[in-house]
Amino acid sequence: MTNILRVFMSAVLIFTVLISFELHAQDQSPKQLDIIWHEGSLGNLLSDLGEQYTKETGVFVNVDLVSWDKWHDAIAVDFISESGKYDLVVFDSQSMSEFASEFDIVQLNSYLEKSKALKITDYDTESINKYSEYPEGSSDYYALPLNQDTMGLVYRKDLFEDASEKENFKNKYGYDLAAPQTYDQLKDIAEFFTRPDDNLYGIALFGSSDYDAVTSAFNNVLWSFGGELWDAKTNTAEGVINSENAVTALEFYKSLFAFAPPGATFWYYNELNDAIKNGKVAMGINWYYFFNSYLDPKDNDVSDKIAFAVLPGHKGADGKLNQYNSVGGQGISISKFSDNKDGAWAFLEWLMSEKVQWQWVNGGGQTGRTDILSSSKYKESTPFNAIFPVSMSRVKDYWHLVEYPRLLAVYQENTHKAVTGEITPKEALDITAKAQQKILDQTRQHGYINVKDVASNLPPGEDGLVTDNRIVERKDSGARVFRVNKEVPKHYHIKSDVYLYVISGEASFLLSDNEQKIVKEGDFIFFKKGTVHGVDKIIKKPFSALAIDVPARDPSDVVFIEDKGDQLIETPQ
Repeated sequence: MTNILRVFMSAVLIFTVLISFELHAQDQSPKQLDIIWHEGSLGNLLSDLGEQYTKETGVFVNVDLVSWDKWHDAIAVDFISESGKYDLVVFDSQSMSEFASEFDIVQLNSYLEKSKALKITDYDTESINKYSEYPEGSSDYYALPLNQDTMGLVYRKDLFEDASEKENFKNKYGYDLAAPQTYDQLKDIAEFFTRPDDNLYGIALFGSSDYDAVTSAFNNVLWSFGGELWDAKTNTAEGVINSENAVTALEFYKSLFAFAPPGATFWYYNELNDAIKNGKVAMGINWYYFFNSYLDPKDNDVSDKIAFAVLPGHKGADGKLNQYNSVGGQGISISKFSDNKDGAWAFLEWLMSEKVQWQWVNGGGQTGRTDILSSSKYKESTPFNAIFPVSMSRVKDYWHLVEYPRLLAVYQENTHKAVTGEITPKEALDITAKAQQKILDQTRQHGYINVKDVASNLPPGEDGLVTDNRIVERKDSGARVFRVNKEVPKHYHIKSDVYLYVISGEASFLLSDNEQKIVKEGDFIFFKKGTVHGVDKIIKKPFSALAIDVPARDPSDVVFIEDKGDQLIETPQ
């Protein structure tokens, strides 16, 4: 074989190997996209569209629909674990700061700049502001608007238009029966139609403490009555969420449950939807998300008797009618931990195309595309699309803070207690204001804390191993002042590095492989996550320290180690 032939054959062999490798690489490319959202009709619609995408491209789309109360936490856990289980995530607008600030989701600017199918100007400016942009006004986009949403009123037009009902109502209240313009009118109408003997009640509304149920509905009233959740400029909850206007609003909201079916103070969307579809209530306050289902005769006894209206307002002292709605809805984002980001973007380009977004709208969803929103076809496609933009023009939102879940939990618990009568509305909002202020104080970008004062004011008692005060708690780091009450067995932390500065006292400190060190006021100790440590003897009390955890340590992140001969027994707390 000549040298030329050898070279040629070698080149053919190399080329064949390269082609084989390339084909193998293509075979190994991800052929599945996993998406998480909450359960419901639009989740089912997204799943149906995913099947259509599979037929067109061969890429299988799996939509994981979880219950509303577990939905946010399922996404948060996936991000914390960095598992990349989901390629695309759908979460509420108020969670944007929580996830974008930690870069758990992909910034989409570069994709949008390169895309020939999508551009940011395809979307309504307000939709982008609510569902895509972080921080506000930055022009940095982390999601595309998937489903705009807010709250509206659904009512029984057969009852409202009945001649006898109209006459009786006007005789009693002095004005015509119609969709209410004010909350006082809504209460009158609810009272009028509350007829337990006929199994008919005036109104259905949320009272449950699940997720954001009771507060998302109450916020409509709060804002319309002149109340606010907080003062964003001063980072203040106290004196704001428990203002006189806010207390009056919660007293009013609680009063509406007198005209709701029994047990409504524990209702969420399933119970509310059933009450409307079974013809049990004259009115209901709910998300537009559910409105399409009220028109389906297959599971609705009154589908032909349903009408829709914007939520009423409240006249202030100046006589002006204030009307505000809770914003809902979600954008769709690409997970930072996905192994198929480009595939996820390709799906978004397809999903957000005008053709597919028309399918979305016809299936009951609300798009962010301006070419659809501005068309007469859109306004006429459902009985409520014409009023939806009016409702969206009045929306306000929860706090856009990383601490949103903690602020919400406090608000939900106490508002629910107020509507059930466990505590008064004033007590509920006073408790909420105090607890939220403590959380908001921890969000400050800077501050001054005397740790010796904190240590000296820790509660007395030695029932537990330690007594602590979490003085700063953020996702990326946290600070605690704690007192060691008794010997602390050897243990380690799975997720956090720890930096300790001894404030007072003296103790024998165990570190790593039984290294023992006497530490006292002014000493500094640090150790990485996974490092075994403990306190085997307190020499001088009180033994207190400042701990800085990176990232912030969950209280449950403790694994105790017990020596048993040659065995080490690990016991998570």
